[in-house]
Amino acid sequence: MRPTELNAILTAVTNYFYVSLEERTFTNLAIFLSLLSKEMLAMEAIRAICRIEDTVEKEESKPP
Repeated sequence: MRPTELNAILTAVTNYFYVSLEERTFTNLAIFLSLLSKEMLAMEAIRAICRIEDTVEKEESKPP
């Protein structure tokens, strides 16, 4: 999927939620999705750090 297609989909979904939900519900959903995305990015960063540590440990354990 190209970035422009993803942007168009996200815009359409956001617009749908904006016109379909009450103001408070829309705001709560926005906060929830924002926090969820931050947690998902943090988990991916931790996964990447663990991969780097595993690679370093493998390299250190190889005999010269």
